[in-house]
Amino acid sequence: MADIAQLIENQILPLVNKPGRYTGSEVHVIKKNWDIVDVTFALAFPDMYEIAMSHVGFEILYHLLNKIDYVAAERVYAPGADMEALLREKSLPLFSLESKKSVRDFDIVGFTLQYELHFSNILNMLNLSGIPVFSRDRSDTDPLVIAGGPCAFNPEPIADFIDAFVIGDGEEVVAEFVEKFRDLKKEKISRESLLVELAKIKGVYVPSLYEAEYDGALFKSLRPKPETDAPEKITARVVEELKAEYYPTKPLVPLIETTHDRYSVEIMRGCTQGCRFCNAGYIYRPVRERSVEELERHIEAVIKNTGYDEISLASLSTSDYSQLLPLLTRLSRKLEADMVTVSFPSLRTESFTPEMARFGRKIRKTGLTLAPEAGTAELRNIINKTNSNEDLLRAAEIAFSEGWNSVKLYFMIGLPGEKEEDLEGIVELVREVRKIAQSYRGKNINISVSPFCPKAGTPFQWVAQSPIEEMRQKIFYLKDRLANSMFKFSWRDPEVAFLEGVMAHIDKGVAKKYLVKEYQKSLEKTPTSDCRTSTCHGCGLMDTASCQEIIRGNAAKAETKSAKAAESEKKQDFYGRSLRKVAETAQPEARLIRLRYSKGEDVRFTSHLDLVTIFERAFRRAGIKLAYSQGFHPHPKIAYSPPLAIGFTSEAEYLDVHYFQERGKEIITHLNRVLPRGLRILKAKNIFGKPRSLAAAINRAIYEIKLPDIFDKAQMNEKIIRFIARESVIVKRQRKNDVVDVDIRPYVEAVNLDRASQKLVMTLTFQESKTARVQEVLGEMFSMSDEEIALSRVHRKALLIQVDQKQLTPFDV
Repeated sequence: MADIAQLIENQILPLVNKPGRYTGSEVHVIKKNWDIVDVTFALAFPDMYEIAMSHVGFEILYHLLNKIDYVAAERVYAPGADMEALLREKSLPLFSLESKKSVRDFDIVGFTLQYELHFSNILNMLNLSGIPVFSRDRSDTDPLVIAGGPCAFNPEPIADFIDAFVIGDGEEVVAEFVEKFRDLKKEKISRESLLVELAKIKGVYVPSLYEAEYDGALFKSLRPKPETDAPEKITARVVEELKAEYYPTKPLVPLIETTHDRYSVEIMRGCTQGCRFCNAGYIYRPVRERSVEELERHIEAVIKNTGYDEISLASLSTSDYSQLLPLLTRLSRKLEADMVTVSFPSLRTESFTPEMARFGRKIRKTGLTLAPEAGTAELRNIINKTNSNEDLLRAAEIAFSEGWNSVKLYFMIGLPGEKEEDLEGIVELVREVRKIAQSYRGKNINISVSPFCPKAGTPFQWVAQSPIEEMRQKIFYLKDRLANSMFKFSWRDPEVAFLEGVMAHIDKGVAKKYLVKEYQKSLEKTPTSDCRTSTCHGCGLMDTASCQEIIRGNAAKAETKSAKAAESEKKQDFYGRSLRKVAETAQPEARLIRLRYSKGEDVRFTSHLDLVTIFERAFRRAGIKLAYSQGFHPHPKIAYSPPLAIGFTSEAEYLDVHYFQERGKEIITHLNRVLPRGLRILKAKNIFGKPRSLAAAINRAIYEIKLPDIFDKAQMNEKIIRFIARESVIVKRQRKNDVVDVDIRPYVEAVNLDRASQKLVMTLTFQESKTARVQEVLGEMFSMSDEEIALSRVHRKALLIQVDQKQLTPFDV
């Protein structure tokens, strides 16, 4: 087979919808030489790139594995439907992003199991990779297929397809796993013997070493096969301390927009609230917190190295972090000056404070998510949610009064013990929130409803899931009752939720006494207190001694730190400023500089909108302070030349930047040091006065085009002459929800065939910001198919300003 990387670059990426998903050109990407490593590890995320790139755990594993000298860890994600079709059509395997090697060529393929509906994606990715789907069909030449993550706590739904599961926290066990694998690989033992040895690692479950015992059709037990010496009980791995070394300070920075386009910082792990529907709340115990000092250092380093303008404080219950206020206070001193905002995931209403709402008030505020879960106190007692209606109303009042535009309210339907009055309770509660919103201008309420899905490992794992039609009726009952212009109502598809419930219950697991006890308490409508603030309830999901030491140790340290923090903050307001009135200092006047840059092969599949974000982050990484617009959503004052199409390269792109010059700052040097490969600043010029914008001034673009080998020279010249002779050339152009006719002929000034290079040279004009597209011209001129056009290589040679028959560059005016 020809070099896969070249085939992907030249024949696949130009044809897919979002090629930037597959380039592997992120800032801080790690590419190791396979010839000098002992173990190659494909980290596989069974979902789209845009979703996966926001996942904290995946980033941690990528960082920790690549810290090991003898390991090369690369990434692979579930491909889009168009990419999958092309791979199958051209008989190409699924590939890693970093080296573009076939996934089948790796020693280990490790899947993260975040969500039950990912299971089918895993099978599809194995099939695309040419790896036998069933573990029993794999030979010694196939990669070892392993899996970890939250769904690994209930591994049986996919036990037939996975060679080994890693149960629990991965930070420590992953190093043990690859070290043992390396040693066993050198011994060249059989696959069966390899799995037997790996099963001796604490937290590793090898399904092939166990057999199920049934009582008729009912599962009875799961026992090790007699000849395997596998452990009878698999104990989940738990890291007792969230060490600073686990978290990368130079995480990957994508070159395309992702679903959560910010950096998520884990501030704590575990939750002891005991919500009876929440699988994560049980499997991630005990609670472990990172210190304020370590978080401050980590966040500051991440911002410096990535350029992100938003940091999300991630955990199962962020408002339960005992040092949240001191952390926000310390962060604000640095982040506000750098125009970096902090966001929170869904928050508990009873712990939401004015201080949390105020944080980031001078930068950006869009929406806030509050999770009351249920509409009545009785139902909240059943599911063990301790918040009240008053807590929600107070939280909404705080949010709106502190300037938040919208509040999202999250509810569940189909919960155990739910009655009609519980649904009506949601309606009444939302209407009360509406009354608060109406006392402020321009406020919105978003309502999100999700059907309850019983999960293994929770007290509700024995509860029947509501039928699909019943869930649908409840959703539309709420939708009809909450029909109002202030409300935006959204819901999760009941069929999807039902399928998730089915996948979450294919289990051979054994019920635990604590879960049974919690289920019984739910029937009695009795809540269970948080063990961090009361007594141990004996959940059994962690070692009791370890739990006591960690939880009580954290509580004692938190009390001491809180006292010290409160004392140190007495003379400061929430933003770390002295309560004494500070005389406002005059802001220095921003300078305007015009930059010319090139866009090369490594970033040719990056869109113009993504390029805007790339530059904003690069300026922050370079330590160049930008001027911002005023208003509710301030943004950097950067203006760009006319956009370049995806797939094109260029040597003549421009941007105008308003910035505050610092002594000794050489803008070209500092930017080129931090820009991703493929982007280079070529020239800079200070601009004085108020020049015309680049988009308004530029009226010519010159392109150099290499066509596929489908025409000879004579044919090309003949077709060019015919096109130029036409008075009009009408093309169909999609505009939002409509297709319009556009005459592109007036925008085509010249087309010539360069004899030396055999490339087309095309000059297009801009008239009132309108122009022809190169692809449209090629299609009409040469009757090329969409695929042939996409496979053409287009390079922008110049952007010009023509004034009175004289052509100038943007630097000449």
